[in-house]
Amino acid sequence: MPSPLELAVELQNKGLGEERIASELATQGFSKEQISQAITQANVKTQVEEIPEPPPAPEAPITIQETPQQIPEPQVGQFQTYTSTTSQQIEQIAEEIIQEKWERFVETFGDLPIWKEKIETDVLSIKQEIVRTQDRLNGIERALASKVQEYSESITDLTAEMKALSKLLNQILQPLTSNIKELQRLTEKFKKE
Repeated sequence: MPSPLELAVELQNKGLGEERIASELATQGFSKEQISQAITQANVKTQVEEIPEPPPAPEAPITIQETPQQIPEPQVGQFQTYTSTTSQQIEQIAEEIIQEKWERFVETFGDLPIWKEKIETDVLSIKQEIVRTQDRLNGIERALASKVQEYSESITDLTAEMKALSKLLNQILQPLTSNIKELQRLTEKFKKE
């Protein structure tokens, strides 16, 4: 399986943007850190490859001489100067890329400590609102329980009163019915006379 850097360079050569490359690498199962490093390294590699090659030295006409001439050997200092210059250019390009990425990140997300503080404040206010809502629900629950208790007591009292009324009616109805029967008997007796 190719490395994330190789895939990033390949996708970059196809003309894909960084976001598309990141999503492609993510589908390949690479971590965010690997993806970030691969894209950064691919950008540096592309920048280094774009550094123009020094133009070739103009070709001198070849002349054949009969006397042997010594060819000068390249000096070691010249090679070291070229490599140190190239290393400095790579470092400079890498720093510019990192600075550009950081500026883009700050543009997108703003100042990170301020953003973090805002998120923490929002989370704290949400927690406080949840606690207040929970307290309100507990208060409603207590109020409902007390109302149910009151209704239960009222129904119990009503039941007791209904039983008492029933006993009272029984006590009143028996003498009343006997009095009505007596009254009826007396009325019949007067009618006969």
